[in-house]
Amino acid sequence: MTTAQRPRILVVDDEKIIRSLFRKTLAGKEIELSEATGGTEALTMIGQREFDLVISDIRMPDIDGVDLLREVKKRSPLTEVIMMTGYASEDAAIEAVRLGAYDFLKKPFESMDKVLLVTENALEKQRLQKKNRDLVADLRRKVFELQVLYDLGEKIVDVSGFSQLASLILDSLDKLAPYETAAIVFRGKDEIAGVVKSTHDISADEEESIRNILAQKLSELTKLDAPFERFDIRVCPPERDEPQLSTPRGSDGGVFIPLNKSENVLGLLWIVGEADSDFGPEERCTLELLGDRLATNISRILDERSRQKAANQVLFSANRLLDAQNEELKKVNDELLRANKELEKANSEIKMAQAKLLQQEKMASIGILAAGVAHEINNPIGYIHSNMGTLLKYVDKVSQMFGAYEEVVNAPVSETGESQQTVKAKLEKKKADLRISHVIEDLAALARESAEGTTKVKKIVSDLKNFAHTDDDKKTEADVNEVIETTLNIVWNELKYKTEIVKNYGSLTRVSCYPTQLNQVFMNLLVNAAQAIKEKGKIVITTRMNGDSVVVSVADDGCGIPKENLNKIFDPFFTTKPVGKGTGLGLSVVYDIIQRHQGRIEVKSEVDKGTEFIVSLPVS
Repeated sequence: MTTAQRPRILVVDDEKIIRSLFRKTLAGKEIELSEATGGTEALTMIGQREFDLVISDIRMPDIDGVDLLREVKKRSPLTEVIMMTGYASEDAAIEAVRLGAYDFLKKPFESMDKVLLVTENALEKQRLQKKNRDLVADLRRKVFELQVLYDLGEKIVDVSGFSQLASLILDSLDKLAPYETAAIVFRGKDEIAGVVKSTHDISADEEESIRNILAQKLSELTKLDAPFERFDIRVCPPERDEPQLSTPRGSDGGVFIPLNKSENVLGLLWIVGEADSDFGPEERCTLELLGDRLATNISRILDERSRQKAANQVLFSANRLLDAQNEELKKVNDELLRANKELEKANSEIKMAQAKLLQQEKMASIGILAAGVAHEINNPIGYIHSNMGTLLKYVDKVSQMFGAYEEVVNAPVSETGESQQTVKAKLEKKKADLRISHVIEDLAALARESAEGTTKVKKIVSDLKNFAHTDDDKKTEADVNEVIETTLNIVWNELKYKTEIVKNYGSLTRVSCYPTQLNQVFMNLLVNAAQAIKEKGKIVITTRMNGDSVVVSVADDGCGIPKENLNKIFDPFFTTKPVGKGTGLGLSVVYDIIQRHQGRIEVKSEVDKGTEFIVSLPVS
C-alpha cells in the first residue's frame, strides 16, 4: 500500500501521554498518523489536508471537542470522528453520537485493543462510504457519457454533410472531455476537410501549424505520400460561456484517435486537454468509443447508407454499455440496501440510548436534589418523633390515673374506712398532679399534627416516586398545573430560602403527554431560575390557554443571560457554571423533551433584569 493510499488519522488531545498511547498502538499499522494539541491547531491541519478519521478529546483549552466535531462534519461529512474524555459520563457519548460522532471512548482507556478495534471499525466505515460515493459518481459520469453518445447518435441520423457532422461531433466532445483545442479531419474520395475548435483565437500561423500536425499524422496512418498539407480547415470557438485564453501545444501534445472502418482510415480526431492536463484511461476509452462510432457514421455518409441503420448501430452500442452499467448499478443498490439496514439498526440503538440518557439525566437531577428532599421529609418526621415521645409520657400518666381509679373501685369502703368525699378528693388530687385535663386536650392536637406530618411525607415520597418513574411508550392525559405542583414539591427546598413563588394558574385543558418528562422540564427551569437569583428574588409561574396549546411561563428576576449566549443555551454540554457544577445537558434535555411533544420553547432575557422561559404544548 502506498503512502497516498494509507488512511489518515488525526489525534487531537492536549495531553501528551494520550497522543503517545495512540502512536504506540498504531505503530506498525498501514496508517498515516498526525497529532494536534488543541482544536485550533486541528482545524488548521484539517484545512490543509483531508483526514479519514479524527480522534478528539471533548475538553480542551481552546476549542472544545463538540465544536470541533461540528466543524469537521461541516467541512468533510465523510470524515469519521471518535470522541474521548475523562470527565463526561455515558450521557456525553449519546450526545456526541447524536451530533455525528462514530463512537465514544472514555479515559482512562480500559483496553488499547478496544481502542484499536473502534479505530479500525471507524476507518472501515469511512472507506465504505467513500467507495459508495465514488461508485455513485462514476455511475453518474458513465450515464452522462452514454446520454451524450445517445443524443449524438440521434442527431447524426439527420446529418448529410462533413461540416455539419464535424461541428456536431466537436460540440458533443467538449461535454465528454473539455478541451483546449480539438480538430477532426475527414478523408473522402475527392476531398479532405476539417474543423477546428479552440478556447482561444487562432492566428494564421497557428492554423497552418495545426494543418501540418493533422496532415503529418494522417499520412502516417494511411501510409500515403499524398500532399495532405493543402486542405481547408474551418476554425470556430466551442460553445462555452467564458472562453479561456491559452496557447496551443505542438504535435507531441494531445490524443490522436484514428477514424477507421475495416482498416480503411476515414479521418482523424485530435484533442488537446485543458491547462496541460492529460486524459486518463477512462476518458481515452470514451474517446476511442466515440472515434469508433464516428468512423461508422462517416462510412455511412460516404457510402450513402441508411441514416436510420447508423443510428440503430449507435443505439445498440449504447444499450449494450447501459446493460453492463445496470448490472453495476444493481450491485451498488444492493450495497446501499445493506448500508440502509445497518443505518436503521444504528438509529434504533440511538433511540434507545436517547431514552437512557433522558432517564439518567432525570436520576442525576434527583441526586442533586436528594439533600433538599431529605430535609423536607426530615421536618415532619422530626415533629412526629417528638410527638410520639410526648404521647408515651401521656400514656404513662393516663395509665397511672386508671390505676388510681381501679384501686378505688376494687377496695371495699368498709376496709378503707374512708368516706366517699375523702376518696373523691384523693382522685381529684391525683388527676391534678398528673395534669390529666391537659393531657386529654393535647392528645387530639398531637394526633392531628402527626397525621398532617405523615400526609406530607407520603405526598413527597409519592411525588418523588412518580418523578423517578420511566414513562411508558404511550402518552397519558395530564393537567399541567398538577404536573407543576408535583415538581414544586420535589424542588421546594431549593427554592424556599431565597425565592418567593407566585402562581398564576389558568384553567387548562388536559394535555396528551409524558408527565414525568414534563416534570423534568419544569424542574430544570425552576432550579435554573433559583440559581440565577443571587440572594432574594421572585419566580412567577403563569399558565394559560392559547388556542389549542397550553402555555407555561417561568420568569425570574435574577442575573439574566448575556445576549451572546442566548443562541447556545440549548446546545449539549454548554454551561456557564464552574467545572463540576453542571453538565450542560439540562436545557438540552428540556429542548429534546419539548420537541418530542411537538411543542416549542422560547427564551427572553436581559442581564441584571431576569429571564423568562415560555413553553407551548399542543393539547393533542
